[in-house]
Amino acid sequence: MRCRLVVALLVAGFLTLASSAATQQLPRPPTVPLRPPIRLMTALELPPLHRWIAEDQLATCAALPGWQDAVLDTVFPVYEMDGETLAYYEVKVRTGRGDDAGYVILSATEKDTPVVEFSHHGLTHHERFAREIDGDFRMLRFGPGYVVAEDAQGRLLAEIGFRPPILPDEVMKELQGLPREEGEQRPGTKPERMDEPEPRRQAMPEQWEEPLPYDQWKSKLDPSAFFRPTEEEILWEWDLARTLYKQSTMPVRSTAVFASDRRCRVTIDWAAGISNMPYLLQIPGRTPPNNNRCASGCGPTAWMNIYSWHRRNFVFVPYDSSRYNTPWLNDRTMGIRSYLGTFGIGCQGFTWPHRMRRGIPYAESRFGLDVYYFWRFDLGGIFRKPDTNWVFQVARSMGLSQRPFIVGYWSDLHYAVGIGVMQCLEHTWQRHSWVYIYPAWSPNDSQNKWIRKGDIFGLWGIYAFYTP
Repeated sequence: MRCRLVVALLVAGFLTLASSAATQQLPRPPTVPLRPPIRLMTALELPPLHRWIAEDQLATCAALPGWQDAVLDTVFPVYEMDGETLAYYEVKVRTGRGDDAGYVILSATEKDTPVVEFSHHGLTHHERFAREIDGDFRMLRFGPGYVVAEDAQGRLLAEIGFRPPILPDEVMKELQGLPREEGEQRPGTKPERMDEPEPRRQAMPEQWEEPLPYDQWKSKLDPSAFFRPTEEEILWEWDLARTLYKQSTMPVRSTAVFASDRRCRVTIDWAAGISNMPYLLQIPGRTPPNNNRCASGCGPTAWMNIYSWHRRNFVFVPYDSSRYNTPWLNDRTMGIRSYLGTFGIGCQGFTWPHRMRRGIPYAESRFGLDVYYFWRFDLGGIFRKPDTNWVFQVARSMGLSQRPFIVGYWSDLHYAVGIGVMQCLEHTWQRHSWVYIYPAWSPNDSQNKWIRKGDIFGLWGIYAFYTP
């Protein structure tokens, strides 16, 4: 039973809601005060090692916009599922002028890597919740794709991201049988075949579309079910942090410091046209042209964002060039939804990872252009040890090519749009690398974030359209 729950929770996030529940009108129970109320800290009150890790992250990423003179500010606690055990610190970052400059989420224990995600602009999760909730609340983080605010009785007040439903056995069995896969087409190469066997179960039961209430959903969870890096990777990160921290406090540093013991130096590659990127969102259920009960899904939405990005920045393709959802673009989104075979579970849109590649021939047939592409995915994090380095090489290639790409990441297994790649030059990119994503939760970049290389299970990218 435990195995089934672990697999279900890791896989479930191919499923996505139409928008962040933190911006939806959720049914709100009366707020129950937290007793004792959560006391917020300043960065100066962090444990010394954690404070140094956060400051080191700012220094390492000083090339990011707004972080050249950034400083640490308030610290917000993030809890385990029991609502009592401290799991993470969310540390607010401000510019030297006092402007909002994102956050750094640190692991409060050594159960996860020292830094699990960060953002170089905007508000913290806590501040976004505080704008929606009148009263006390506590935050729980289930992964990079789902953070919630609860009251003292564990009742849901607001959520940011996508809640992973529990997948049925039929879907589990098919996912378990999927091998890791890749495909590539470059100038002068033979195109990959894009046809593949259909999933064995196409007529999905309607009851799968029903979402579980939050309390029932949470009661079925195992705190250890959500994907984290391997123990070896976590241990290496903490050993390095302790070594660097110790060296930073020495009165006189040793002259025999190896390269592996030095602060990270990073290189950052951005997709071209970020200032002209689209912000297409999912279409809610029962909202024309989506006549399904469930949202249109993150897979179709990610592909439409990729097409629109190319249309706006790189090559003419014959369709609406609007930056935001329009009736025409919504019709195309539903077209790609059908082509990918997306269907509803938990009133969210589920897209098989091996069918995400069908966004490539769809683009060719729709636009009358050929495509250079590269994609890889590996579900090893569910059934075996994943080869995240093998998968991440696509992101490296796309970053150097300055093209956006689709990112599939763990915990809720969401499909987002990758628009930046950061690689460590000091400890090799296999150790310290990050991807900057647009999750398509809001019609702007206010919720973009940097996630770890180790959180990624798949990448799909189009380098260029060209005339056949």
